[in-house]
This record gives sequence, structure tokens and C-alpha cells, in this order.
Amino acid sequence: MNILIAMIVMVSFFFPQECAEPINIWYKVSNDDKSIGQIVELDMSKGQAFSDAYFIYLVVQDNKTKEIVIIAFPNGGDWVADTYDPFLEEMEKEFKSLEEYLRANQKNTITIEKK
Repeated sequence: MNILIAMIVMVSFFFPQECAEPINIWYKVSNDDKSIGQIVELDMSKGQAFSDAYFIYLVVQDNKTKEIVIIAFPNGGDWVADTYDPFLEEMEKEFKSLEEYLRANQKNTITIEKK
């Protein structure tokens, strides 16, 4: 048994497995008309940045297609990303339908009282 464990350990040293995520890669869901909804891998290890009076621009490359992607952020002031979450929206719909069901069937309830 000890020999088997020793052999497994030795083999694991010869064939290391890398589980780390890629460095300097941003993953984003595309909102481009041609590729809407697809995952885009942006190479953030190199690129260009410039700004005008209204926006800060980052020019980077898509890892898969090698296309140039321009990301724009407001220059000065605060900004907030959208907080749309389909799971929370579905839960809210379900909760509202449960409230409506309970209101509609309130007359048919049974009250349990302690004696």
C-alpha cells in the first residue's frame, strides 16, 4: 500500500497540473451586434489608454478573435454598472405570485390555537 502511495506521489511530481486562472484576462459578455451574448476574453496585458473631455478609453485585443476592442469609462464623476440579475428577478416574480395566492385563499385558512 505504501509503495502505491509513493508511486502516485512521484507521478504527480512528473506531471504537474496547473489550476490557476489566466493572468491579465478579463471575461465579459459581448454586447456587440455581431456577437451579442458570447463570452469575450480581453487581453489586458497590453494595450493603449487615452481620454477626451468625457470618456477614458482602453484599447485592448480579444484573445479569441484578435479583434481590437475599445472600452469606454466616464471621465470624472461616479459610474455604476447595471445590477440586473435574472435569478433575483425570477425570485421576485415567484414571491409576488405566492403573495397573490395567499391573499386569494385567505378565507380558506385554518387557524391552529394552543389550548
